Amino acid sequence: MANPPDPPSTRAEADAWMEVLQRFRLIHAAVQDPCGQWLVQLSPQAPVHLLRGPQEVLHLARDVQRILAELEAETR
Repeated sequence: MANPPDPPSTRAEADAWMEVLQRFRLIHAAVQDPCGQWLVQLSPQAPVHLLRGPQEVLHLARDVQRILAELEAETR
């Protein structure tokens, strides 16, 4: 059975996740434009990525969580 589609994300939810990613220094830099898009740089040497909406921000947060979980599992 296929996974259900992701529920629509709100801008407020995406903004909250981006604040967490920045606060815990899981990304290097992020700037939001007036339309709700984000310019994100994962590390100082990384290219800048455009996240076009809340769903892309949540995908980034999910990917960061997955990577952190994998790193934690490796250190056990």
